[in-house]
Amino acid sequence: MTAKFGAILTALRSTVGGLTGFTTKTEIPNPYVMLSNPIGMLKDGWGLTVGASSPGAAEFNSTVDVITFNFELTRELLSTDNNVEPLMAAITALKEDATTLMTRLERGDAISADLEGFQYVSTSAVEVIQDASNNPIVTISVSFLGAIRETLT
Repeated sequence: MTAKFGAILTALRSTVGGLTGFTTKTEIPNPYVMLSNPIGMLKDGWGLTVGASSPGAAEFNSTVDVITFNFELTRELLSTDNNVEPLMAAITALKEDATTLMTRLERGDAISADLEGFQYVSTSAVEVIQDASNNPIVTISVSFLGAIRETLT
């Protein structure tokens, strides 16, 4: 599975990085621990995380691993002092990015021949993260499921 899995991760990153609206975003080096990244990378970024997996429906002489792929999206929140508009604008921009991912990736047709049944699952609640010295970062996570089939040897 290692070769297929690695190729699928590469294809997902390449596909998302080339989507309209994502070409100017920064791919976050460590999307698992957001505040471990330079804050400038989180101003308008995205990252791919791999979630849990479970067995899928297999055919004769094969096994299937159904994996959760999460796209972490971030936007900087410039100010909320007495004005709700920056927060609403950041949330709206994140939801637009989520919609782009849902509509462009849903079937997985252009991602990889080794990725079966790629489908949108959910979008998380909006979260805000902040360290003491920088503007807050608004985040959401967009989740997809995809299956990787391996032939038994």
